[in-house]
Amino acid sequence: MSKAIIFQSQDEDRIYVRSFAARLAGVSEEFIIQCEQEGLITSKQKTEDLIGLDKNSVQRLTLIRRLHRELELDLDTIDLVLHMRRQIIDLQNQMEELERRSRQKERQLLQEMQQLRRETIQDGQIASRE
Repeated sequence: MSKAIIFQSQDEDRIYVRSFAARLAGVSEEFIIQCEQEGLITSKQKTEDLIGLDKNSVQRLTLIRRLHRELELDLDTIDLVLHMRRQIIDLQNQMEELERRSRQKERQLLQEMQQLRRETIQDGQIASRE
């Protein structure tokens, strides 16, 4: 019985069976299983005998392979590197959000200052007429 290389869930996300995901990422199926056991990637089980990886997991697996082969990092170190990478990305996103809020607040304060200037000018004109 031949297994499908790609199967789709109800929301149309592609799921690649381990053997095909391994070829896409340039790793062995055993390496995928090791990464799953270390918690570096998570497989999705669609049927009783079909387990696979989504696109994000395959991309992450490719990054793990590069760190493992090119930098000769072990899986524990890769886990730490990926965790730190996630923290850096989260911090960058927080910084961008803070910058966005700061720009918005600055615009709001400038508008309030302009309104106060107009009111001050109007008050001065009214006082000079009296």
